Amino acid sequence: MKKIYFKIISIVIIAFSLSACSDFLDVVPDDSPTVGIVFENRVSAEKYLATCYRYLPNMSEFSDPGKLGGDELWINELANKKTFHPVGFDIAKGLMSSNTSFLNAYGQNYQGIRECNTFLENISMPYDMTEKEKQTWAAEVKFLKAFYHFQLMRRFGAIVIVKENEDVGVDIEQLLKERSPVDEVVDYCVELIDEAIPNLSHLGNGGSIEEGKIHKTVAYAIKAKILTLAASPIFNGNEYYSELTDSKGKALFNATYDPEKWIRAKEACKEAVEYAESEGFKLYEFERTSISKKTLSERTKLKYTIIGSVTESEENLEKIWGNTRSFLGQANYMLKANDPLSLISQFAQVSAHQYMSPPLRIAEMFYSKNGVPIEQDKTYEYASRFNIKFTDIEDSEDIVYAYKSIELHCNREPRFYASLGFDGAKYLGYGRYSEDAPFIAQMRGGRAGGYKGDPKRVEYSATGYLVRKLINVESQHYEGGDGFNTVHYSFPMIRLADLFLMYAEVINEVDGPTAECLEYVDRVRTRAGLNGVKESWDNYAYSGWVSDKDVVRKVIHQERMIELAFEGHRFWDLRRWKRSAEFMNNQPIMGWNIISGITENYYVRKKVSEQKFLEKDYLWPIPLGVILSNPNIKQNTGW
Repeated sequence: MKKIYFKIISIVIIAFSLSACSDFLDVVPDDSPTVGIVFENRVSAEKYLATCYRYLPNMSEFSDPGKLGGDELWINELANKKTFHPVGFDIAKGLMSSNTSFLNAYGQNYQGIRECNTFLENISMPYDMTEKEKQTWAAEVKFLKAFYHFQLMRRFGAIVIVKENEDVGVDIEQLLKERSPVDEVVDYCVELIDEAIPNLSHLGNGGSIEEGKIHKTVAYAIKAKILTLAASPIFNGNEYYSELTDSKGKALFNATYDPEKWIRAKEACKEAVEYAESEGFKLYEFERTSISKKTLSERTKLKYTIIGSVTESEENLEKIWGNTRSFLGQANYMLKANDPLSLISQFAQVSAHQYMSPPLRIAEMFYSKNGVPIEQDKTYEYASRFNIKFTDIEDSEDIVYAYKSIELHCNREPRFYASLGFDGAKYLGYGRYSEDAPFIAQMRGGRAGGYKGDPKRVEYSATGYLVRKLINVESQHYEGGDGFNTVHYSFPMIRLADLFLMYAEVINEVDGPTAECLEYVDRVRTRAGLNGVKESWDNYAYSGWVSDKDVVRKVIHQERMIELAFEGHRFWDLRRWKRSAEFMNNQPIMGWNIISGITENYYVRKKVSEQKFLEKDYLWPIPLGVILSNPNIKQNTGW
């Protein structure tokens, strides 16, 4: 019997890259009587439940394509060669092939689906559980099963749906499954979530639930995300995949645009938003008493609000679903501080790696202080944005007063200063909470945070920019000691601002830029210290407000890219909008001349690296081993 079992595994998941296999389940084949022991009681069943959660994506920077797979973050080549080589970096450079399908998560997700099926087949067995508890756990696992299918769909499009595990001894031909069309995958995911929702736990006003666990609001939000993806250009009217069929000639991608998909997405987003708010979810506002009892300016509190929407785990009802499997390496983003008042040791300086570098295009993406794109702001000297200037009193809450900088870094919106670090920027937090004694970013060549010219020292920014947004403001260097003290947080899989902007997007696609559409954009902007979009455009943009669906679509896209910067959404959003080639194909990664310590020479634009993105890159190639083991599966177009 066991030989047959391993034969089945070799055929079905030979190329699934089962590096994430659970040790607990490796020794418990689905056909074995031992499964009865595993589900004998509540304690052992709960261990299996934890195993089903185990396959959720780790959203740390090196294993998530959303971090280094696009154009939002870069690393210096010295670190890339000497310290580590994140394969997501190779996706960004256009080095993917069917032989090297980087970060495809194929095996991880199918193994997760397999474990979910085993759980659902056996959860009725434990003798010491109530029916309600069994139903709740089964609902969580149904959601996870849908989520793993969704993870596969957004990478590969049409995929094999695995509704149940095959019995041992089944004919091999039955295991050579066909890929199901994208629309069928979407329907199946939604069906599973709809089945799960009635039995999932809910928070209720003032309620609580174990962080990371699936509850009703999570299910509604991810259902909305799945249907929004299905309605987006990648899967709605995309003719590129029109000739891709299964072995019987059935089309795997519907190339005909269907406006009903947007209507369905709008209904799901509306349901998700209304339910989330009924459960007490709201946009985060900084109010940590451990810090706020210190004297902080309103500007600093606003920046802490923007950072805390991601990094705060306590008292954060914006975070609908926090991924407790994902612990970000905050030291990889952290500034190497240098301050005559600081007692930070040399070792602590080394512990701040500064690898993760936003390119210049990301710095230019954020709005002006007036809440409009800098190239559209009639009060902003866009053509002079790279000119050297001494900062004035209006800049002094964010940049050192009378510091030699550039126009680009001045008169920008609060999210610019909360999200990015750059030469001359003030860092308040990270163990230093006095407005009079912040850390100062010194990013020019030879300075504390800059390039040192030492081939053994790889801890520097490739572009001259750093990420501030992903560092908890209470993470810090040890003063007078060694190392870096990280305050961990669960990385947000989805937060309320994401849901609001997604809802605004689908309303615009269905009804145009209505008052309701703009309301949800403006809620996010108000929290970020900006006026509403219409008011801002009317007062400051050359064009004024243009109430046109196509124009407002781009506005909402930019709002998402700014609000959700560095959280892994830009990578997936550009793909679903079919805008990745616009930003990445033959568009070089640019930064500053980081080797120079002289301001005028430092602020010279330099090409850091090349990027390549072709039409085929919108979807991953099916791993070659899968193609070879199953003749019914055809390769994605272009690969």
